[in-house]
Amino acid sequence: MSRYLLCGVATAYFLSLNAANAASFRVETHARGYKVFSTYEKPEECEVNLHFTFTRDGKRDKGESLCTFKPVPQGKDVQFCEFSHERLVDPVISEPLKPTCKPLK
Repeated sequence: MSRYLLCGVATAYFLSLNAANAASFRVETHARGYKVFSTYEKPEECEVNLHFTFTRDGKRDKGESLCTFKPVPQGKDVQFCEFSHERLVDPVISEPLKPTCKPLK
């Protein structure tokens, strides 16, 4: 039993350590799309999954987009990715951003 507890504590420590070192992301929407910005002190490779709603034929529809794995540059509020399309009208982010990151080798 104590072996499982120790393993759980080690896993929780690793996850919290990993989360503490991860880049942070924010998104800005505009009339026909969005821009994702990153902040981090050292480069790593990330992808960001976005869930949003938008207007189509007078009603709200759901959408999802993925900013694929690429290096996150050093700095604060650096543009990470963007997307726009004429059919993407009035996008609204519907869920928190879901980044997945790994250290650059």
